Amino acid sequence: MIKYRSMNNVNSAFSRMAHICSQKECCVFDIKQKLRRKELSDTEIEQVIEKLVANKYIDEARFTRIYIDDKLRFNKWGAQKIKNHLRAKFVPTTIIENAFSEIENDKLTHALPDLLAKKRKSVKGKSEYEINTKLIRYALGKGFMMSDVLKCLKSMNVNDLPDDM
Repeated sequence: MIKYRSMNNVNSAFSRMAHICSQKECCVFDIKQKLRRKELSDTEIEQVIEKLVANKYIDEARFTRIYIDDKLRFNKWGAQKIKNHLRAKFVPTTIIENAFSEIENDKLTHALPDLLAKKRKSVKGKSEYEINTKLIRYALGKGFMMSDVLKCLKSMNVNDLPDDM
């Protein structure tokens, strides 16, 4: 009787998660979180995950590529912030690195000049140095590399930059 109930839970959970995965890209971590809220046992969760992966509802590499593309285009994040969020979702490092190796470096910093130009209009400071420091902090918080931020600020003909770190 218990095996039947367990199998029924697995099949029903699989159906629900397959429906969710068919509507949007999900990673294993996201699905595990949803299944834990349904109070399934760890073995049942693993069975559902295995079934989803076998039926191609979940693909970590595909999820990672789409996640990176979305965060670059819509959130205007830099590579470091995206990598940190993917690591928080327990996506394997090799998958993250492979996905980033497929992306051109220009695409990773494409949003930076517009972000800095827009932010510069709203930043207040006593000196040019203070304003630039705030802009650098802002860009670093968005996940961009310091070298890219400084290069972008120099191309914007900004004076009084902090020393390269």
